[in-house]
Parts: sequence; structure tokens; C-alpha cells
Amino acid sequence: METPITGFERRLVTRYRRRDIGEEELAFVRAQIAQQGGGRGGRKALAERICEAWGWRQRNGAPALRACLDLLLRLEEWGHVELPPSLHARRGGRKVHPLLAADLVVLRGLDVGAEDADLDTLVVRPVAPEEQEGWRMYMDRYHYLGYRPIVGEHIEYAAMLGDDLVALLGWGSAALRAPLRERWVGWDEATQRERLHLVADNVRFLVLPWVKVPHLASKILATNLRRLSDDWQRRWGHPVHLAETFVDPQRFRGTCYRASNWIHLGQTAGRSKRGNAYLHGGSAKALFVYPLHRKARERLGGGTLGQREPPPAPVDATCASSTPPAAPACAPDPAPGPAPGPVAPPSAARTGRGNSRRCDLALTPQEREELERRARGQAVEHRAVVRARAILRVAADEPFSSVAKAVGLGRGAVRMWARRFARKRLAGLEDEPRPGRPARFPP
Repeated sequence: METPITGFERRLVTRYRRRDIGEEELAFVRAQIAQQGGGRGGRKALAERICEAWGWRQRNGAPALRACLDLLLRLEEWGHVELPPSLHARRGGRKVHPLLAADLVVLRGLDVGAEDADLDTLVVRPVAPEEQEGWRMYMDRYHYLGYRPIVGEHIEYAAMLGDDLVALLGWGSAALRAPLRERWVGWDEATQRERLHLVADNVRFLVLPWVKVPHLASKILATNLRRLSDDWQRRWGHPVHLAETFVDPQRFRGTCYRASNWIHLGQTAGRSKRGNAYLHGGSAKALFVYPLHRKARERLGGGTLGQREPPPAPVDATCASSTPPAAPACAPDPAPGPAPGPVAPPSAARTGRGNSRRCDLALTPQEREELERRARGQAVEHRAVVRARAILRVAADEPFSSVAKAVGLGRGAVRMWARRFARKRLAGLEDEPRPGRPARFPP
């Protein structure tokens, strides 16, 4: 808990959403509370005056009321201020929504099946203001997490198949911390803070339980993604370049995301945010991302991952190697006998079925530690695990054919990743940006 302010010296009390809260700010908040007196206007009016005085606004120009109210509650919890009583005191427990009106209840007997569905008639659109209460009721009743207000920038969607409501989606602000995402984008901390608003999180996806149409979920996601950035631009004044979502692997396999060509980055560490702290004990989630532009990483400010790696060491022209040996590094195994035969040219060495070739790689302690971490499969996707295991075996002077059998790759693929690693080091094990839809790779 924070120590109460006793003097009027300028010192930092807390930092909230990149805003320094010191003694002067506390004095202003206390003055506003005293001026309001008796709770007239409620806490919302208090937050509106503070936002106006501090110029605290969202990116679309609206006052940041939710953020300000959350800050006021934290300051009261820490003992710095005493807020007026809430005009809308909660009765405890989760809010229970009333039953839908009779004319809005979907009859379970009228199931939507494959024989009734025409996927060409699918429309995914933002919900209208008058439909938002229905969106909340459906989500509260049928989603396993129930309904919770989406904090910050958000858009709620409805998916219609002809005249039938078949699914509901909710998009919100990105998770504040996601190391897998940061590493994939190439963010440092400063860039992450500046560009995080360009990422949207799929916080809710509900296909209504009486809808049984094959491939519908992936079709809904693809249709939604095509318009998401434009809708965000209209609603919040800026586009989004990356979509993300967290899937509970104990409940779901994420099949619809994989079918929509989302990229599986791996498993999270299972930390959950409580106040300003991140605590262990939450369930690990599978993190998926989908670039909404073919240059999404460049637009997010991270560039390619290789830009943050140290420059590569000099390489041998015949085979990329961090420490060029006296003889060509990538040469065929010498034939048995007292004197080795001449070294065959690379083109000839690739033709013989029995020619198992090696590549001399020297790893730094930091590289070996990182490769061993990836090889253990700690919060990385499967392709990174396979490549790390291959490089460790190549560095141990195993022939390409032996490495290929051990890790399940072709010998040519092992040779390619070894040479890319020798040229670019760890950055060489990442997929290079390419046009078109993201590649699919099993987790």
C-alpha cells in the first residue's frame, strides 16, 4: 500500500497510464471533491471535471472517463482521497440481466443447420446502439465467461446468416503485456507503449448454441477481419494493424482461428493482471495473431525481427559459418582410408544419396541458451522448436541426414536453416515477411 502524503513537496505518488500523479494532482483532486460537496452530480461528474482540467482524452477525442474513474478508485483504496458515495451502489454479485422480451427469444426448435445455410449471405456488422443490450444479454446467457464490460476502445459485432442471428463478436484494446507478441512484432518497451493502440483483441466470440453449420466460425472471422480496421478508423479515429486473441486450451483447440490462417505464437506463461501487478496462477492461454496488413510489423514500428539482432559475423563463401575453418566448412564426409579424397563441389555433393554433409557452426553461450530454451518448447510455436533442435544438432557436428531424421525435416531444409543461421544468427530462424495471407503452420 502507498504511504499517505504528509507534506507539500513535489514527489511522485503513482504512475497511471503514462500519467504521473504527484502531490499537486492529489491536491487538485481533493479540491474538486470538496467543491462537489455531498456527492452532487456523482462520481461521473467529478471524473468529467478532472478529465477536462487535465486534458485527459481518448484517441477519438472523448473524455477518458473510465480511466479517470478507475484512477479515483485506486487513490481511494490507497488512502489518498475519500470519494463521494456512488449514486449507483451495486448490490453485490454479478449483474443479472432480465429475460429477453418474448418477441426476441430465439426458439430452440428452429435450429440453423447446414441444409438451411447459405454462407454467401453471411453479413458481419457492428451492432446498432439499440441492439447493444441484446448483445449483452446473449453474451451473458450463452458465453462461458458471461458478459463483462469491454474497457477502452471496443466494437461489438453481430453475424447474420440471411435473417438469422448466428454469432456475436467483441473486440477490445490489446493486452498490456504479451511477451510472445512483443517478440514477434519486434517491439521494445518504448515502441510498445506508443503503438499498442494499433492492436485489437478478440475478447469475445460466441456462435449461438443452436447454430450447427460447418466452417461457419472461420468464415465469420475472415469476414469480420476484412472490415475491422476500417470500422476502427470510423469509430476511434485510427486503424488497427494486428488482431490478437487468447484461447483457453483446456476448453478449445482454436480450430476456427487456425482455419482462418491466424498465426499461433505459443502458450502464455499463465500470469494474470490484478491491479498494477501480474500474478502467477492464471491458466496458460494459446496466443494467436493475425496481421491486417502484409506490412503489419513495419507499420507497428517493430520492423523485422532481424533488425534487432547483432550484425552477422564474416562468412565463408562456400558455406555460411560464423568461424571459417581452415578447410571448407560444408564438405562431404571424407572417404575412409589413409588419405582423404578431394573435396567435391557443392553441386556434386547434393546429388549423391549417400553424401551426408555437415556445416561447422560455432554458438555463443547466449545463442546456445536461447536455442535450448526454444528446443524445450517454452512458450514458442512448433516451427521454432524444430528449427532450434536442428541447429543444436548441426552445431554438435552431426551430419545433415542424421539431423533431418531426428527432427523430422528434409535434409535440404536442415541445410537451408543452418546456412541462414550462420548468416543472420537467431534472426535467420524467423520466417521472412512475404506478400499474401500469413502461412499456416501446425502448433
